Amino acid sequence: MSPTYNKGEWSEAYVLVKVLTDGVLFQGNGQLGASGDSPYEVLSVFRRDEGGLEKHYIRDKDRVHVSFYGGGTLSIEMSKFEKSTELILKEIKEGSGRSFALSPSLWSLLNELSIKQIKAPSGEKTDIKVEIRDHFGGIKSLLGFSVKSQLGGASTLVNASKTTNFRYKVNCSDEVAEQAQSVNRGKETVRFLKDHGAEIQFSEVLNETYRNNLRLIDADLSLILGECLLEYYSSTGSLLTSVLAALDESNPCRFPSDQGTSFYDYKLKKYLTESALGMMPGTSWIGKHDATGGYIVVKESGELLSYHLLRKNLFEDYLIENTRFETASTTRHVFGGLIKDANGYFIDLNLQIRFLK
Repeated sequence: MSPTYNKGEWSEAYVLVKVLTDGVLFQGNGQLGASGDSPYEVLSVFRRDEGGLEKHYIRDKDRVHVSFYGGGTLSIEMSKFEKSTELILKEIKEGSGRSFALSPSLWSLLNELSIKQIKAPSGEKTDIKVEIRDHFGGIKSLLGFSVKSQLGGASTLVNASKTTNFRYKVNCSDEVAEQAQSVNRGKETVRFLKDHGAEIQFSEVLNETYRNNLRLIDADLSLILGECLLEYYSSTGSLLTSVLAALDESNPCRFPSDQGTSFYDYKLKKYLTESALGMMPGTSWIGKHDATGGYIVVKESGELLSYHLLRKNLFEDYLIENTRFETASTTRHVFGGLIKDANGYFIDLNLQIRFLK
């Protein structure tokens, strides 16, 4: 009997069979299209399966050879991978509910392909490793990828928690502060304060671990993210590109304007890349990439696009152009309302970033 998973988790199995069937992996651009560069040639795939056992799938003309420690080898006809690619895409698209099972016949077919566990082990950012031959120099490389699927709901890049709360000093009259208490927490409170002449100024990232992680990436990041959040909560836009355009215009950090590039764009791309590849807000980070460098995106059509640090600019463009800010639960994460202490008024705003569908 098939286990139950959500569409994003089933997509990990789809990527395995699709990559082996196609034998190539296309590189994407920022607009979720093919970059135009020659695709990577896929030589083999490594993936952890039942019991944490790593299996090695090797393409060889019309067959795939599967080897695993202590279990010998299997030789499987490529036609079975081709058949399962079409069927699993169809069933993922038709699946309903938070999680669902595949049909018995398809689950049996996946078992024949030595696929018995779908989701990568918890805590690992690398869902699949692909051995490729790079068309630039014919060099073999083993690339680690995290799978991001558009077949289900949009996934998060930075998850909301109390750890991702940013604090702001608010200068306003007691009368405005009292009126603000009757406004919904979050965006409505920020807009109310600004509409009534309040001055809102970034103060600090509340969590020390997250603050230090940001400092490791770039000394300006706390301030830049703070200004990004304030712009998001003050406006109707949520796209990172829209928020960045507004910051470029107002330049709240007073960066040089004659550099020929956007300081905000450059520094935020660094932040998104590190968040995508290993940095967690609540865990002390030492600068290493758990996903070893990239994403494979499953488009709604079933097409696969790869983004990797081998092509750093394409990866960064994808992250900046396909994400948005989002307001999480103000009660669960305790933010969005005006508070008074001995030093005056302040408000906490929360950071969450989600991929576009």
